[in-house]
Amino acid sequence: MFEHCYNLITPPLLPATDVNRATYKHMFRDCYSLTTPPALPATTVQMSAYTQMFENCTGLTSAPELSASALTDYCYYEMFKGCSQLSAITMLATSNLSASNALTNWVSGVSPTGVFVKEMYVTLPTGNNGIPQGWLALSNGIVLSKNRIDCESGTTETITVTSLNS
Repeated sequence: MFEHCYNLITPPLLPATDVNRATYKHMFRDCYSLTTPPALPATTVQMSAYTQMFENCTGLTSAPELSASALTDYCYYEMFKGCSQLSAITMLATSNLSASNALTNWVSGVSPTGVFVKEMYVTLPTGNNGIPQGWLALSNGIVLSKNRIDCESGTTETITVTSLNS
């Protein structure tokens, strides 16, 4: 729909709570000027619903909250691929996490550092098909793990936060 709209800054509202097959596929692909994505309130997504939706949106710094409780085949396939400034993602799915290609290359080429928020007890791989390598993983306000290494002194600091809501 808006694919290759290089100067798009303000996206339209996308209020659907149930997203059908391939509804938003490629919607903002290559919209380099897009910095703030539209909210994606859908709690149910069908196959390929968000495939490559924000691919190569190099101005995007944070992702919309992904509220779908279950993944489906190809639902987030390459969704944020090439979003080189993206440094914040909240993905709240708790079921069907192994749906075919649901997370394939979905975060390939994002910022090397960032924050990833997920539901507690959800396990995802690290890398292009899960939580981006080098990102801080949070679960309901609790830091799961983060080590910081001072390159000059060689010391390692472990950062632990028990709650971000207090």
